[in-house]
Amino acid sequence: MNQSATWQRDLPARFERVAQLGRRYFDVIFFLLAAPFLWKAYRNIAVTLQFEDALIVLRYARNIADGHGFVFNPGERILGVTTPLHTLISAVFVALGGDRAPVIQNVFGIIFLVLEAWLMTKILRRTHSLLISALIAVMILANLNFSYLYFGMETHSFAFLTLLAFYLFTQRLEIPTGLVLGVAFLTRYDAALLALLIGLVFLYERRKLPLQLIGAFAVVVTPWLVFSQLYFHSILPNALAAKKDYFPLLGYLRFVYGYYQGYFANMAGIYTASTAIKAASWLFPVVCLVGIRSLTKAAWEYLVLITYAAGLVVVYAALGPDPRFHWHYYILNPVLAMLFIVGLHQILTAGLRVLSSVIKLEPAATARVGSALLISVAILLAATHVDRKLDYKFELDPHSKQLYEIADWLNQRYDDNTSLLQPSIGILGYATNMRIIDHAGLVTQGLYYYDGSQHTPMMEVLTRFQPDLILLLEGADQALPQHGYTRVMTFHDPLTYVLYERSTQSL
Repeated sequence: MNQSATWQRDLPARFERVAQLGRRYFDVIFFLLAAPFLWKAYRNIAVTLQFEDALIVLRYARNIADGHGFVFNPGERILGVTTPLHTLISAVFVALGGDRAPVIQNVFGIIFLVLEAWLMTKILRRTHSLLISALIAVMILANLNFSYLYFGMETHSFAFLTLLAFYLFTQRLEIPTGLVLGVAFLTRYDAALLALLIGLVFLYERRKLPLQLIGAFAVVVTPWLVFSQLYFHSILPNALAAKKDYFPLLGYLRFVYGYYQGYFANMAGIYTASTAIKAASWLFPVVCLVGIRSLTKAAWEYLVLITYAAGLVVVYAALGPDPRFHWHYYILNPVLAMLFIVGLHQILTAGLRVLSSVIKLEPAATARVGSALLISVAILLAATHVDRKLDYKFELDPHSKQLYEIADWLNQRYDDNTSLLQPSIGILGYATNMRIIDHAGLVTQGLYYYDGSQHTPMMEVLTRFQPDLILLLEGADQALPQHGYTRVMTFHDPLTYVLYERSTQSL
C-alpha cells in the first residue's frame, strides 16, 4: 500500500520530467516523424494529382512565364484567380519545371500542410499539453475535409500564413504581424477579415490606431492593389461576381455545419462501433463549445482565431457560392480540430476525475495519467489512419482522363487562335492554348453558370462571343444546329461530350 501511494504521489513529477524532455525536443521529433509523410505524399499523390482550380492558376502562370502577362487568354486582362501571390509563385514553377509545374505546385502545398500542422502545435503548446498539440497536428495531416486535393492550390500556404499572423499577434509583434497579414492577403483576400479583427484588438488595448500594423500591411498590399487597378481595372477578382448568389445564406450555413458534424462523427467511428458515430454527431456542438471555453479560459486571444474562422464562413454564406467548394472555408479545419480535441479532452478529464473519486484514487494524478494514455492511443490510431490514406496511390479519375484525351484531340486539329466555349477551364485550359470562353464567368467577363436554371442564356453567349467551337454534354443544348453550328465529334466514356463547330458565316 505504501509503495502504491508513493507511486501515485510521484506521478506528477515523473510526468513533468517527461513533459520537459518533450518540450525541449518536440520540434525535432515532429519534423523527423513528418519526413515519411512528406515522402509518401510526394510519391503517391503529388506526382499525379491535378485539381481543376490549381490548373486555372497554372494557365495564368504559364502565360506570365511565357511573357503574355497576367492573363488567362493572351490580350484579355481579367483577374480570374483569387490568389495573386500563389499565381506568381506558380509562374516560377512553370519557368523552372515546365510540364512538371503541377508536381512542384503539389509539393509546395504538401510542405505547407506540414508547416501548418507544426505551427498549430506551437500555438497550442503555450496553453495545453504536448499530447493534445500532437493529436491536433495528426488530425490536420489526416486529409481533413479532403485537404490532400488542395495541395496544388494556395489553401495550405494561406492557412499557414493565417496561423503565423495569429501567433505573431499573440506575441504582440505589431510590425511582423502586419507584414505577414499583407502576404496572407496577397495569397487570398480572405485575410482582410483577420487583419480587421487584429487591428480592432490593438485599437482596444492601446486606445489608438495601430499605425505600425496598418503601415506594415499597406507596404505589402498597396503595390499589388495599384497594379491590379491599372492592369485589370479592378482590385477584385472576377470570380467574386461569377460565384455569388448561388446559395441562400442559411442554406450555406446549414450545409457547412452538417458537413463538419458528419465528418468528425465519422472520424470518431473509424476504429469504434457505429454507435460512436451517432454519439459524436449529437455531441459535436457540445464538445466544440467546451473546447471554446477551455481555450479562451487559457488565453482569450484564441477567440480572435475562432471568430475569424466563423466570420469567414458567414461572409461566404452572404456571398452565396456553392458550399461544396470546401477550400473557401478551409481554415475551419485546423480550428475545429483544435476545438473538438480540446473539448473532448476536457470532458474525458472531468469524467476521469469523477471515476477516480469513486474508486478512491488521487483525482488529479489519475485524470492526468488516464487522459495521457487515452490521447496517446488516439494519436497512434490517427497516425495509422494517416499512413493508410497515404498508401493509396492517387490516380486521375476517368472524367479527368477523358478531358485530357479531348484536349489532345483538339490540339491535333486546331491552332491556338481557335476559341472554345467549354465546361472545364482548368484541365482543357491548361492542356490547350486555345482561347477559352468560360460560361461560368471566372475568366470571361459578364457570364455566369451554376446549373440548368441559373446561367447566362446560350443565345446571349453565342451572340456576344461567337465561339469557333463549343463543347457540351450530350443534350445540353439541342438548338445549336439552328444557330450555325455543326456537330463534328462525340466523345464517350465516362460522359458523353459533343463538339460543335461554327460555320464560316457569322451568327
